Amino acid sequence: MGIVPENEYLLGLEGAGVIRRVGNSVNTLQIGQRVLLHNKGTFANRLQVFPEKCHVIPDSMSFEEAATMPSVYLVTIHSLLHLASMEKGKVSRPVPKS
Repeated sequence: MGIVPENEYLLGLEGAGVIRRVGNSVNTLQIGQRVLLHNKGTFANRLQVFPEKCHVIPDSMSFEEAATMPSVYLVTIHSLLHLASMEKGKVSRPVPKS
């Protein structure tokens, strides 16, 4: 869109769009699918992204809604695993009210 000065591949971490090309070894994604992605440089018009960083979105979800999901998901995972120290089999105890 020409609104980012200099290198548009330096800004942005999350986005959404339509797949235009797929590598020969990619069998999990198809041309024309709507996806959200988490990758550096999402201010650019076109990106080359590993398939693991793309996730298909339903037709009912807007690109704007989809583009906000990766950061929220990653913050939630980080909070549960690293801040709350959640682990498989670990029982959570309620915090007593003071």
